[in-house]
Amino acid sequence: MKKELEEKLFEKYPHLLRGRHYSIKENLLPFGIACGNGWFDLIDKTLAKIKEKDEEVLVTQIKEKYAELRIYVNEASLEVYDIIHEAEEKSRTVCERCGKHNAEVRSKGGWFKTLCDSCYAEWKRSWE
Repeated sequence: MKKELEEKLFEKYPHLLRGRHYSIKENLLPFGIACGNGWFDLIDKTLAKIKEKDEEVLVTQIKEKYAELRIYVNEASLEVYDIIHEAEEKSRTVCERCGKHNAEVRSKGGWFKTLCDSCYAEWKRSWE
């Protein structure tokens, strides 16, 4: 994710994302948010829901894995885990690059991405 978008999330949710200032032995957020810009809104809405339920949650990592958004936390209630699970499921239909809905999980060369048709075509061309 672009640094400018990351910074917006870090500024908006400083307590949830406080791990960005921790050692990488304690938290992986110092590496940044490891996914495409298209999931920015999904992450923003998810963090807002988590904050409503439990502002003391510590997010330890946000990334893409196997074409799906992953949000890891230290400890949380079942309600918070349900919010995270809902976002992970939704990420399978939102283009990771541009944010369009009705995207699909695509693969190329053993890599998986959730992409819309136009972003998939671009991604395929980049491999040629």
